[in-house]
Amino acid sequence: MDDKNWIKTGIEYVDGHQQLSAVVTRDVSDWNVVPLDRITSTSAHITVEMRREGDHVILRYGTTGETPATLLRLAYFPPGLPAQAGIMCASPDGKGFTTRFTDLCFEAL
Repeated sequence: MDDKNWIKTGIEYVDGHQQLSAVVTRDVSDWNVVPLDRITSTSAHITVEMRREGDHVILRYGTTGETPATLLRLAYFPPGLPAQAGIMCASPDGKGFTTRFTDLCFEAL
């Protein structure tokens, strides 16, 4: 991971709706979203799995109680480039918000 190669995924508030999103950057960024109201109720938990395999990263998601099985994104990521992972939340507008991360797991496969 460096300033020209990175991936982020999570929930973003865009166009008046919560969206499950993924941004992939390889010199330039592209972005895809799935409206959360199409996949779950507002009370459900979302689980996201990001798995690096060779020269690509697979992003999958699931709702409360599900194993992340629904494909969100398959993206090229340069082989041999070290990867870093972590969590964050941000509020670019307004007074902010409360968020809760209930579980975080990193596994070397």
